[in-house]
Amino acid sequence: MSHRRTKCVLIILTAWFVAIPSWSGATPLVEQVSATRANVDALAEQLASHRRSEREQLAALRAERAELQRLVRLEEIRRDTLTRLQTERAERMDDQEGYILTLLAPIKRAITSAKSYVAGTLPFKQDERLRRLNKIESDLAVTHPDAGRALTRIWRFVEEEEAMTREIGLA
Repeated sequence: MSHRRTKCVLIILTAWFVAIPSWSGATPLVEQVSATRANVDALAEQLASHRRSEREQLAALRAERAELQRLVRLEEIRRDTLTRLQTERAERMDDQEGYILTLLAPIKRAITSAKSYVAGTLPFKQDERLRRLNKIESDLAVTHPDAGRALTRIWRFVEEEEAMTREIGLA
């Protein structure tokens, strides 16, 4: 930068000396050269300040870009993890649905056996007892049946039937 300034000053001085016909006006020329030199120095300082400011802004933007890239990588990892977890969950749900379907066949057979039992035994509140079994069966016909709950309800029904048979046998 100082080489440029020196060259600039020399060009300005040469232009002034060529333009002046005599040495009699040298004093105002020195003042003009001095003023021009001060202006050049001021402009050089402004340019240096502007460059410093731009470098600082560029450094800040690079840091921000690096941070944003780090955040993008984290979000990509999060997305991949969530996708993997969702896939695993879907697989587990498919496995559970398959397991539930394997449980439904014996439960339905138990309901059918219980209906046959109710139809062939005591005529006491037969419609109500059949309605309870039909309700259990209809609860199993939904999209996501609760096999454990249905099995518990059937077991409870069988226990109640056994208790009722014992009471009638004693009577």
